[in-house]
Parts: sequence; structure tokens; C-alpha cells
Amino acid sequence: MAAEHCTPSPYPRRLSLQEDDLSCAVCCDIFKDPVILSCSHSFCKACLQEYCRGKAEKESPFLREEEDVRIAVLREEEEQKSQVMKEKIEEMSREISSLSDTIRALEEELRAEDISFLKVSTALSKLT
Repeated sequence: MAAEHCTPSPYPRRLSLQEDDLSCAVCCDIFKDPVILSCSHSFCKACLQEYCRGKAEKESPFLREEEDVRIAVLREEEEQKSQVMKEKIEEMSREISSLSDTIRALEEELRAEDISFLKVSTALSKLT
């Protein structure tokens, strides 16, 4: 539950700056038994305990959300780079195949010229 998911009251009240500073971002209410984390975020003790239930590490819900976003961005970037590398490898494979074909054709051509040269050379030696 983040602040943007708080359900507005049918009777909207205006928080003063001081009240806003004393509001839990999870339940959107004035802190009840406030807890301040090492990252300086504050939450109600009950809200934090509910959030952290089952988690090995107690961390700020906002920091966890930021981490999830960063991980998603990194995964997307990794997928894009992987696709680019795959395309480059495929292109290089096609180029290598093309070069191999060219080399084979040149080798065959040279063998054919060698045979012709040998025939001419043998014929000339018989004449002399």
C-alpha cells in the first residue's frame, strides 16, 4: 500500500504541512507508534510490521519499490543488449559463410588454372 493507493475520505480534510509531515505513507493517517528507518523514512510501527511480515530484511517500502523498478529496467536493458548481440552474431556468421564460399571458389579456380598450366608446361617440354 503506497500513498497513491489511499482511498480519499468522502469528507476531504486539508492537512497542514505539519500534519502531512506526521502522516504514514502506507495507511495515510497520522503516525501511530512511529518508526524511523535508517533511510529516514517514517511509518507506523504496525504498518511496517505488516509490510515486513515474512521478509528477511526490514527495509523501506519506498526503497524496495525503487529497487524493483531498477531491476526491471536492468532486465529490459539486458534483453535488448542480448538481442543486439544475437543479431550481430548472426550477421557475422552470414559474413563468415559468404567468405568461406568465396575462398572455396577461388581455390577451385586456382586448381583449375594449375592443371591448365601443367598441361601447357608438359606439352611445351615435349616439343623441345
